[in-house]
Amino acid sequence: DELVHRRVEDVADSLEQMQQRQKFKDRHQQAQIDRLHSQFQGIVGNIGGVNQQWQNFKNNSEDLGLTRQRHKKQEEQKELDEAEAAAVAAGAWSPRCTTLRPLLADEIERLHRCSQDNSQVYVA
Repeated sequence: DELVHRRVEDVADSLEQMQQRQKFKDRHQQAQIDRLHSQFQGIVGNIGGVNQQWQNFKNNSEDLGLTRQRHKKQEEQKELDEAEAAAVAAGAWSPRCTTLRPLLADEIERLHRCSQDNSQVYVA
């Protein structure tokens, strides 16, 4: 009777130890899962940050391209304005005209002589 009782206690102790080891393993596994979940959330957050930075880079690149195009157009307009001012100063163009008209060399000479003589010259 005592032998059976001791065997039952040994089996009960073994079962209790097995349950405690299983609980320890379960807690350890849950801690690993929690750490992995936390790390995964960090990775997701970092990917979101990378995506946001990429969008900023893309938008800045597009803005830079538009700025360069706008600057190029402004430079071209400035060159046209300077050419127009030079043409007006030379008498080759009037702001009322819609196109530039090249003057022949002899017409330019007559204009210079006219300005020196204060006489009138008609340009064809």
